[in-house]
Amino acid sequence: MSVELGAAIAVIGCLIGVAGWLHNREKKINEDAQWRGGVDAKLDVIVGITNDVSRLESVISTQATWMGKIEASVSSAHKRIDEHIREGRG
Repeated sequence: MSVELGAAIAVIGCLIGVAGWLHNREKKINEDAQWRGGVDAKLDVIVGITNDVSRLESVISTQATWMGKIEASVSSAHKRIDEHIREGRG
């Protein structure tokens, strides 16, 4: 009878150990999922910022081209005005 009691205690101990291990495993999985969700959210923000920067660079490039054309046009206008002033028309 003492062998049966010892075996029963051993089985109960194993069951408690397995139950504790499963509980901690689930807790760890949940914590890892929360951490990964936070990291994913931060990466989404970073990717969004990167996309915004790329769009801004495109706009700046377009405006730089536009400004170059305006500067050339203004320079041409100044030359014509200077010619008019030299010829006495102004």
